[in-house]
Formats: sequence, C-alpha cells, structure tokens
Amino acid sequence: MRALRVLAGGLALLMASAALAADVPAEADRLLWCGSAMYWLSISASDAGNDAEADLYQGWADTLTGRGAQHLISAGFAADAIDAVVSGYDERVVVDLKGSTPPHYAAECPALAEQPAG
Repeated sequence: MRALRVLAGGLALLMASAALAADVPAEADRLLWCGSAMYWLSISASDAGNDAEADLYQGWADTLTGRGAQHLISAGFAADAIDAVVSGYDERVVVDLKGSTPPHYAAECPALAEQPAG
C-alpha cells in the first residue's frame, strides 16, 4: 500500500510539473532546459574526475537556471512552483538528450550562458 502511495505521489508531482511547464514563457523554457543540460554535464564531468570541467558546467547551470527563474518570477510563478518547474526540467532533459530531436541543443547552451543577462 505504501509503495502505491509513493507512486501516486510521484505521478502527481510529475503531472503538476508538466502543467506548470506548459505555462513557462519561451525564453524561460530555453534557459531552464539549458540550465538542466549543463547541470547533468557537470555531474558527468565530476563522475569522470574532471573537476575543472564540472565547475565550468555547474557555473553555466547556475547562471542559466537563475535567469530562467527570473523569467518565471516575472510571469507570476511562486517560489514552490519554480522549484517544481526546475525539478521537472532536470527530469525532462535526461529524456530529451536521449532522443533524436531535443527541443534545444546542449551545444548552444554555453554561449547562451555567456551572453549578458537581459
């Protein structure tokens, strides 16, 4: 019974994240997607023992996610909703990167992180 509750809770969170993501402005979508992609690349680099590369990717992840969150704040998202959206992107990007046509390209994300905020 407990496993069923955990599964139902997880499904509810995913559905809520998906619903929130549907309302994410386009620029925030790109920033958050790239932030999550850089986050996963940071973990991969760290696992490979490349700390300098991991730090670089993590810096980009923080910058992109922060900028995306600012767009969500401007769009009226509450803090807990922003956390749910970011978590949803972290899960979604793993699937997107395994697919043949991700909505954005990870190779373009570092340049996006290096652009001045605006």
